[in-house]
Amino acid sequence: MGCVPNYLKFILIAQIFLIENTCVAEPNVFSELIAKQKSVTIDISELIRFYETLSIDEKDEQIRDWALYGLLAKLNISQRSVSELLQGTMPMRYPYLKNAVNNEISPGRIKYITEKDCLVLLPEDKLEDRSLIGSVVDKKYSRNNYLPELIHIFGYRTDLSAGLSNLSAGAIIVSYSRTTLSNRLWTAEYNYVEKTVRNLEDFKYFIDNIDDVTKVQWYEKSIVFGGRKYPDDSMRSLTLEDIAVLYKAYNVVVIPEKEENNVGFSLDPGFDYNGISEDLMKLSNKDVSFVDIVSTAKSVKRQQSLEPVLVLLRRYNNSQNSQEKRFCDILKQIEMNNSYQSARYDGRLQGTSPGMILFYTDLTAKLWALDYNGVAPKDKIRGFRTMSEIKVSKLYWDDFLRLSKTRLWFGLRQEGFDVHGRKILFEPTATRVYAASSDPLFPGKETEPNFQSREFLSWWDRHYSAISECEPQYHKLNQIQKWSCIMVILREEKSHILDFLHRVPVTEGYDFETWYKNTEYLKCKTDIPFLDRHRYHRRTECLRLMRSLDYLLMGQHFFLYGGVSLASKKDIIQKLRKKTTTIAQTTKKGLTSKTATLTEKTIKPGKTVEFTTNQTKLKLNCKLNNLDYGNLLAEKHENSVKLKWNKNEGALINEQLNKFVEVQQSRQTGYKDERIFRALPGIESVIRVEEWKTYLLKTGEIKTKWVYLSINEKGKTSGYPAKAAGTEPDSDIFYGKLITGEQLNKIVQGKNTVKIF
Repeated sequence: MGCVPNYLKFILIAQIFLIENTCVAEPNVFSELIAKQKSVTIDISELIRFYETLSIDEKDEQIRDWALYGLLAKLNISQRSVSELLQGTMPMRYPYLKNAVNNEISPGRIKYITEKDCLVLLPEDKLEDRSLIGSVVDKKYSRNNYLPELIHIFGYRTDLSAGLSNLSAGAIIVSYSRTTLSNRLWTAEYNYVEKTVRNLEDFKYFIDNIDDVTKVQWYEKSIVFGGRKYPDDSMRSLTLEDIAVLYKAYNVVVIPEKEENNVGFSLDPGFDYNGISEDLMKLSNKDVSFVDIVSTAKSVKRQQSLEPVLVLLRRYNNSQNSQEKRFCDILKQIEMNNSYQSARYDGRLQGTSPGMILFYTDLTAKLWALDYNGVAPKDKIRGFRTMSEIKVSKLYWDDFLRLSKTRLWFGLRQEGFDVHGRKILFEPTATRVYAASSDPLFPGKETEPNFQSREFLSWWDRHYSAISECEPQYHKLNQIQKWSCIMVILREEKSHILDFLHRVPVTEGYDFETWYKNTEYLKCKTDIPFLDRHRYHRRTECLRLMRSLDYLLMGQHFFLYGGVSLASKKDIIQKLRKKTTTIAQTTKKGLTSKTATLTEKTIKPGKTVEFTTNQTKLKLNCKLNNLDYGNLLAEKHENSVKLKWNKNEGALINEQLNKFVEVQQSRQTGYKDERIFRALPGIESVIRVEEWKTYLLKTGEIKTKWVYLSINEKGKTSGYPAKAAGTEPDSDIFYGKLITGEQLNKIVQGKNTVKIF
């Protein structure tokens, strides 16, 4: 082309600048809608009463849900498209539905609108938090490997954030902030760093400049890493040494017949069998009623096993004889007094910095769950509750009392990453909490976690990022999970690009007791009951078994154990198989296998949403398990959207049963007999089928059907979509389902029913 004059160079540079900074190359429907309507008031005055019933953390999420729904309605997105965009969620966050729907827990919301347009909604005071915007987008992008060209950013504010004392407006204000080219999110402007790594120096540069790894793409002789920096948080990143420790742990010589060399950490329960034997012998000198004590003591010492004690416990555990019940309690106390926990490091993690992080995060979760020495961060994390603060509905008492032993562990979140060809994309959080409970009388036979463990740990799982903001060591745990995932994938792909990490020197002399006491930046510091490991012939740290205080009304201990499992082959193999399938499909389309291997499948939105300008109302129907809970109505006005919740049968029957529980919990007159029906508003007629067992109710709100109410039903209860119970010993369990008038006639036919009123 020859030499280019300077003035032409200037014009060329100016044109490039304009292209990079102009977000809309050509008009499209969505951009035009935004231009016309840059701010919208969402009237939620009719939803305030429901809002007041929510927990403090759910209030924040509910506001984001309503803000998004109102915005979508105002932008003329059709009812069908809005339903598709919000599929799987419930617009009203009823507590009894939280485990049945997929409502989002996130500081922002993101929706792909067209192949060109993406909508991001954030709190107004977070609009300039570039790292937060990047993380919200990363979560969506990791699953799709696709991001529309334009990102339209909106902010919201509300008078509800200051509390419930100022509700005069009862409104959410959503305002358009700006539109940016999506490719900017992978630049320094949004605290993103990308580096092609061929050697240790390249890798060190990348690690020193990021806090969160988000992308890994490997080639034959190089590997591209991407990640984000979080300027206000200096405690979340890993060091080069930390990652070298993980690489060495995953790349060791494995015995051929060994299927998997697991890497991780756990606090395993152990028993002082000699101590148990001695205590049993002392008991035999005091109580001669039970002739099995001496033989059991000898068997425990000889076998170095707890099984002989468990045999006795199983024999007497369900006895109604007061002496045998007392004997059982003594046996359990002897077992507990001689129990401890010992650290187990899988892989080459003992004495290393990652090993200390895994130990600390695992232990802290247990300390916070039990509020050991009052260390739980109840005043620092919105909505955090200890296990003892979670009231157990009588619906779950049987399992709760039986399954008093819970194993909790941190592991890799399968939804937190995906493999696209030779590229791994991570969501911000790739760590989740798992739990399983068991009956101490039958160790090893695990089942679903008991109610209290499930409630506590599922909350933790959904709010992992909030936990991490309070204690950045959980950010580090999350990074360890991501890097362990990377190590396994590279190993399975037989990539040796990071072999230079073998040359990085690592420290292997840390002891957790000393590390814990001397590390000042840890947020959870208390007196940990460490034990002398030599007494138990252990080579790793030992401490007393962490257990709860006695539970009110239940009179027994509950205890936790478990650890951290890092990525393993079984966690990765399904994702790699999907990648292989993608490559094979691409090859069939005519590409060479070499080209196909390096090609990532781009997953675009299935359909562009529909727009309509002739709808003044939008109705989001909410059905679950063939039960209609109601609809959220959006009435559109010139500069506002008014939201109304119209309850239907599903919400109404659950509401009715919860009213029974409220009356019983408050001990109102007649709470344990048929006077309870007159204490509840809205009940028009009651038919007794069997006293304090089965009733038929007619309410004013459920127009065409009756409520079939069963009280304290034993056996099969799966046929009842609504269940409720209090948390007191004399609480009743209420089961409800809806029946038609025809079904009612069949039920009462030939029976001596009584119409109460």
